[in-house]
Amino acid sequence: QHKELETFVIQIRGKPWLLDHVQVRAGGSGGAVLCKMKSRVTLSHSEIGGLDNDYWQAVDGLSLVDDADVDVHHCLLENTGLQHGSGVLVRNCALLMLNASTLQHNYNQIQVQHQPVMEVVGNV
Repeated sequence: QHKELETFVIQIRGKPWLLDHVQVRAGGSGGAVLCKMKSRVTLSHSEIGGLDNDYWQAVDGLSLVDDADVDVHHCLLENTGLQHGSGVLVRNCALLMLNASTLQHNYNQIQVQHQPVMEVVGNV
């Protein structure tokens, strides 16, 4: 199944977007945040993922596809992995900068597909 066809709480296209001090949670067969189609997003001091680490896990917390460019600062990405999903999924030509963030209770912490560009700094 293609990640783009799943249900996400927020789907972001275009630019610029700032999500600061937000909580985006999904449960069951959906994901929390999908960034695609040349989106330019900054996530700061936010919580992204599933509702809990049991029955209400999200499939994916943060998904980046196509030409998405996302900076993540001081965020918590947790409670994902339903259907073998990830806290962060980065694919195609997406660009991810992950800085001082925590990934916990995820089936895959970070999943990378099709040669995206990533920079990971000071994460747990």
